[in-house]
Amino acid sequence: MSKIRLQAYDYKKKKQVFVGFIKDCIFYKTAKPLHFMVLENGYGIQFTVIQQLYNLGCDKIVIKTKTSILESSFIDWKKKTPTNYGHGRQIFLSVDKMKRIK
Repeated sequence: MSKIRLQAYDYKKKKQVFVGFIKDCIFYKTAKPLHFMVLENGYGIQFTVIQQLYNLGCDKIVIKTKTSILESSFIDWKKKTPTNYGHGRQIFLSVDKMKRIK
């Protein structure tokens, strides 16, 4: 299966931004250090992307950071409520709920 690139609208930047890709029903996202949300102790994914992942039947999310690779179940993300810190509605998941695979 080929990669499906996903984009979402960033309301602060006022443009579409690349957010990651799907391969074999797994969503892959690269997060820069500035993407870490201290208030949530984790990372966020745009709510529209979460909806797309749900519609496509994705079951896993992998986030690559500068120092680690974190894996989580889509179900954990789906349980959360969207929050807006200025870049549009996002779902945040604490790194405590993710499994460090590297």
